Amino acid sequence: MGKQPSTIPAPPDDDPSEEDALAERLVDLRRAPRATVRLDRLRGVRLGPQASFVLSQVDGSTTFEELIDISSMPRMAALRVLCDLLDRGIIR
Repeated sequence: MGKQPSTIPAPPDDDPSEEDALAERLVDLRRAPRATVRLDRLRGVRLGPQASFVLSQVDGSTTFEELIDISSMPRMAALRVLCDLLDRGIIR
């Protein structure tokens, strides 16, 4: 027997209320986040490939909006990744 797929549906990527809520958590999309720790110190931290890529682009001068654009992810997915990194204290 194979592994059962998750029965929890992913939120739709076009929910404007969720997008607004996520964007509010980032405070200002024109702000450039900074990593709180050096990348080489994150070896024990579990990050998915998308979060790892986005984090690798955080340089203190690239804004949240630019990170969303260069992530090549749907906007909602990129906002979720950025909020997760913020919630985990990996960026500020």
